[in-house]
Amino acid sequence: MKDTSEKTWDCIAKTYGRPGAAGKFTIFCKAITFTISNNVDPTGPISSLMSLFSCLAEVEVMFSDPIKAMIILAALPISWDSFCATMLAQSNDISPTDIIPSIADEYCQQKSRNASALAA
Repeated sequence: MKDTSEKTWDCIAKTYGRPGAAGKFTIFCKAITFTISNNVDPTGPISSLMSLFSCLAEVEVMFSDPIKAMIILAALPISWDSFCATMLAQSNDISPTDIIPSIADEYCQQKSRNASALAA
């Protein structure tokens, strides 16, 4: 026990308030095995994946931007493989800020193509 309740609480939070190795590993596994379903707007799931990256950074497990970008691309459905290849061919140094807008644009284009195909 500390002199004051505030100091005691701070000590408890410092000791027990952060996940240990198992907690870090759980978040890490969620991030690297993350998948995005086909025919779903990927922006929401990508936001969830970015939140996992933030949680990892808070516990001092950090990915570089190119690794984050590759994890995001790997999470996309198989039907997006040609898009992923195009994104990777365009630059040697990719980051989430580079690819997320392109993913959103591609989804809108796919949605538009599907709507046109249904109307025809």
